[in-house]
Amino acid sequence: MRERLLISGDSGVGKTAQCFSLTEEILYDSGHNVFYMDCDSGAERFLRRVEDFKDTRFFYYDSSDWIHTRDSYRDIRKRWKEGDWIFIDRVDLIWEYVQNYYNASVLGIPEDELDQLYLDNRIAGREGESRHVDKGPEKEIGGTDWQPIKDNYNSVVYNAFSGTESRKLQINVVMTTLAVNREGIYRPKDAKKPDARDLFIYGVVVQGEKNLPSLPDTHLLLRKGSLGYIVDTVKDRERDGILREQAVDNKAECLHKVYRRVMKMGFEL
Repeated sequence: MRERLLISGDSGVGKTAQCFSLTEEILYDSGHNVFYMDCDSGAERFLRRVEDFKDTRFFYYDSSDWIHTRDSYRDIRKRWKEGDWIFIDRVDLIWEYVQNYYNASVLGIPEDELDQLYLDNRIAGREGESRHVDKGPEKEIGGTDWQPIKDNYNSVVYNAFSGTESRKLQINVVMTTLAVNREGIYRPKDAKKPDARDLFIYGVVVQGEKNLPSLPDTHLLLRKGSLGYIVDTVKDRERDGILREQAVDNKAECLHKVYRRVMKMGFEL
């Protein structure tokens, strides 16, 4: 069985560090390749840990916007073999990338000019131009068409987790995403539909597209606790019940040991 893992947690809590701990184990303990898509450049400082395998079995991809993300995944699909591993670090950013790309394409402007357009629309609204007031750029371009946005997003994220080709070849997938404090999230008063991203029992909200938490087989949440760092099993299709492990010592050492112990319960490298 292939592995499909989502690691969520606040910024700076160790998601990327754990990805590279797992990457090192894969490279040293198996003959499989690792393809690493980096959406926020947070993985660059860890690359020295896999220098011996660079461009032979470890392949790093700058995925800092939608075009780079799309092209990276296309290249990986040409290279991957049965049992290989794909890491997508900060997958939540891809959902934003696709929307920015769509808006810029429809408006016919570069993506780096969108921020100025948003500002101009806001200023125009305050000056009384009602067609701009609190509408956002999607109203300026006649309404956002969510279907092509979702289709583009799914062509990478959904296909990696659930796609026919990756499933047939038993491609293993690990993704990380931001999880922020639930109390700091604004919710409209009429928001009544349940949202898989809202982990209310843990007090956090997973960032990214709303269906993201439902795609993986295993979802581990990493948080800072009163005694150190806590690893919670939010979801796992192979284990029963909720697993909680605490690391109370040095983050760089004890946290990685906890993660390895948690994941090895269901992982075969």
